[in-house]
Amino acid sequence: MFYLPAAPQINEDASPTPVYSFVGNRKPVVITCVFYGYPVPIVIMRDDNGTEIARGNSTVSYTVSDTTEDDFGMFNCTAESPDGKAKYLVELRKAGTHGKELGNSFQ
Repeated sequence: MFYLPAAPQINEDASPTPVYSFVGNRKPVVITCVFYGYPVPIVIMRDDNGTEIARGNSTVSYTVSDTTEDDFGMFNCTAESPDGKAKYLVELRKAGTHGKELGNSFQ
């Protein structure tokens, strides 16, 4: 089988944004970035401060286990391969009153 080189591209369906939570939420909230390309890109996720918090091949995920005020913000995902580079932002946003926002409910 023959594969043509392709620069990294985001899979938006598998990388939802925004992701909702609320202060005190004890259910894990997962922030995910999925890229495709050939060769498979290396993906790095950084928080608002630029600190690397996850690294992987094609996919990265970061789990917030007990949401605090400091967890909200933007997460920057960068995918890189010999054929190019791509970036994608995922926002962890505060849910509305009682953890409900846009039809999503948190139990």
